[in-house]
This record gives sequence, C-alpha cells and structure tokens, in this order.
Amino acid sequence: MPERTGKKSIIMLKITTTIVLFLIGMLTQAQVSENRAIPDFSRIEVKNGITISYSVDPVPSAKMQSGSNENLSNIMLDVKNGTLKVYTADGNPVNGVTVYLQSAGLSALSASSKAQVVLPQILETRSIDIALSSGAKFTGMIRSRANTTVKVSDNASFNGRVDTGRLSGEFTDSATVVLSGNAYDAFLYTDKNVKVSALNLDTENAVVFASGQSAVRLHAGTNLSLNIADGARVTYSGSPKNVQYSEGALATIKDKSTNGLSAN
Repeated sequence: MPERTGKKSIIMLKITTTIVLFLIGMLTQAQVSENRAIPDFSRIEVKNGITISYSVDPVPSAKMQSGSNENLSNIMLDVKNGTLKVYTADGNPVNGVTVYLQSAGLSALSASSKAQVVLPQILETRSIDIALSSGAKFTGMIRSRANTTVKVSDNASFNGRVDTGRLSGEFTDSATVVLSGNAYDAFLYTDKNVKVSALNLDTENAVVFASGQSAVRLHAGTNLSLNIADGARVTYSGSPKNVQYSEGALATIKDKSTNGLSAN
C-alpha cells in the first residue's frame, strides 16, 4: 500500500525521539552510572517512574544513570523466565533514573506508574505486545513482520510508528495515542475519553470500535468498518471502497474536497 506521508511521519517521530533522548542526556550529565550484568531477556516490565532506553544487541547489558548512588541502589533488575523486571526496591516512584538496556530481541513490553520507554533505533521483531498504563509513555518505531498488539490505558500515552501485518489496539481510560506507519489489518478499540490520531497510518482493512466519548482520527484504506456508540466520534480521510456502519451510527460528509467523513 502507498505511504502517503511515510517519510514525513518518520522524520517527525525521529525528531520527537531525538528530543526525548536529548532531555534524558541533559538529566544524566554529571550524574553517576552503574553497569550490571544480566542474562538475556525478551520481555520487559518497567514501573515506578523509571525511564528505559532499549536497543537490540547480541550481548545483553544494563547501564543505569541517576543523580545519586542512593537512587541507583534502589533500582532492581530481575530476570525470570525471560522477563526483565525494572522497579524500585522500596516501591516508591523515582525521578531522573534512566536504564539503558540491550538484548537479542524483544517480544513484549509493559510500562506502568509513569515509567517511560524510548526506542532510539527501529525495533525489528516478528511479533510484539505493548502494554502501557497509569501514566506511562512510549516513543519509538517498530517493524513487526506478523502481529503487533498495543494496549494503552489510564492516562498513558503512545507515540510511535508501527509497520506490521496485523495491528490490534485497545485504548481506554483517557489514553492518548499517535499512530503512524503501515498495517494490512488494523483493529482499534477505544473507550472512556480516549484520543487517537492515526491519520498517518496506512491500512488495507480497518475495524474501529469507539465508545465513551472517544475521539478517533484515521486514514481509511480499501475497507473500513465503524462501530460507534456513547458519544464517541470517528473522523476519517481517504476514499475507502467499502464502508460499514454499526446500527444507529450517524454519518455526515465532513470535507468533500478531501473525501473526509465524520461519524458519531
């Protein structure tokens, strides 16, 4: 499928990622660091306000940076059954702690309690599951050959480019999502004051379930199915050949010049 604004979205996301990494670098200047030996892992769980920067490398490694040795000694890195858990020993949130992680590959990523995840490089994988909750943030680019699942809830935010065969997104409870990239099949579910911007996501087949005052913007490919309830609003651009609406959905032409349409 053609990439209408692929280069532009990549550039903008790279700029955003660069800014995030720059801010992390500024915070880590004149700070203390610590290297820790860890076994290989393919899944990450991070919480307690910790920032992680992940990249692929055959040799697993972990480097931590913070403003004090006390903060570093409070950071726990546990690997069990291929899952790396990054958290504070006392369970309290921390600020200004960054953990740079490397492993041979990643298949799952979970961030909660205002943790932040940054991918400085494109993450290439077969399939990946991403879960963000309670104010966590994600910034990065993913190239997944098969399936990508993204769950964002409870004031968490996702800003990423995803190139994948099948994209499943579940966004609830005031989540904020900015999606770009390519997906042959896309299934998006939103509920409870969610904001989704996917105008730079190219799809062949898209199914949207929107409810609970959610606002969704997307670009429609060949086939589009809209299921809208409870004051949700879906706006799309493009010229899909087949459009299906749920019973009772009201649709009106938003902008005839761009074939845009808004349904609620």
